[in-house]
Amino acid sequence: GNGNDTLFLAQHFKHVYAIDLQKAAIESTKNKVRNYLNVSLIHASHADLDVLELPKMDAFIFNSGYLPKGDEQIITNAVSTLLAIEKAHALLKENGLLILTFYRKHPGGLLEYQTVYPNIPRIGFRELIQYAYDNDPLSPIVHIFKHG
Repeated sequence: GNGNDTLFLAQHFKHVYAIDLQKAAIESTKNKVRNYLNVSLIHASHADLDVLELPKMDAFIFNSGYLPKGDEQIITNAVSTLLAIEKAHALLKENGLLILTFYRKHPGGLLEYQTVYPNIPRIGFRELIQYAYDNDPLSPIVHIFKHG
C-alpha cells in the first residue's frame, strides 16, 4: 500500500518485509520509512514469496484490493492471493499468524473474498478472530489465522 502499515510495523517489530507489485507503492512506503533500518522493501508480487529468499516469519499481513489513490484497475485476485497464502504457510513459524483484510466493495473484491476465505483451512490455518468494520455485509473484513 502507501506505507502506513509498514511504518506502524517498523515502529513495533524487529524487521519488516514490505512487498508490493506497484512501484508507486514501494516509493510511497520508502518515503514513510526512510528513517527505519529495519525495513526491507521488495518490488514483487505476493505470489512470488517462494523465490524471494525470505527467512521464517512470525506473521504475514495481506491487504487485498488495490493501491489507495492508485490505479483501481490493478487489483489482487483470488488465484494469486491463494498461491501467496500457500507460500506464506511454508514460510511461517509454527504458531505464526496470517492476517488477511478483504475489501469487498471494490471491483473483484467480493469474488476474491468468496474464493479465498473458504480455502484457508485447507492450507493449514486455524481461524482465531474475524472482524467486520460495521454492519454492512460488504464492509472490509479482517481475519486472523494461526499456523498449525
